[in-house]
Amino acid sequence: MLNVPTDNIFKFCAIIGLIIIFSSSYYTHNKDIELKLQKNNFNTDNRILNIEINTLTVKVKSLKREVESKLEAEDKIEAEEKFYYLNLVTDYENKESELKKTNEEQLGKANAITIYDNAIKTYYILFFISVIMGILLSIFGFYKWYRIEKNNYIA
Repeated sequence: MLNVPTDNIFKFCAIIGLIIIFSSSYYTHNKDIELKLQKNNFNTDNRILNIEINTLTVKVKSLKREVESKLEAEDKIEAEEKFYYLNLVTDYENKESELKKTNEEQLGKANAITIYDNAIKTYYILFFISVIMGILLSIFGFYKWYRIEKNNYIA
């Protein structure tokens, strides 16, 4: 079982300060890695969405051009071809709505990346505050403990 040094409050302060320093360093490091991995996943998803958006944009433009060119020559189109080109118009509209959804999804991923960046900054701020408090507590504890031990040794 862990034997806590309660014989001297300053020894206790010094050890608690060291524990704060090491535990905050460990926790911040782990959280930093976790958040950066999640951010990297969102960045990868964002790149994939950009590729999908570009592909859909090209498809939408080509469908639009094809439909417009065929509908301009409407008097030469038979009923079956007209049905085919009306289906193309529907496909065009579907691709366009899919493109809008993909754009919205990309904006959501970009917002998530910003949130993760802010979370990483917050953890670093908390880390520095904890380390400073731990260092001050350790210095205070070690100094006072040293002074007491020095006085006990002299006496």
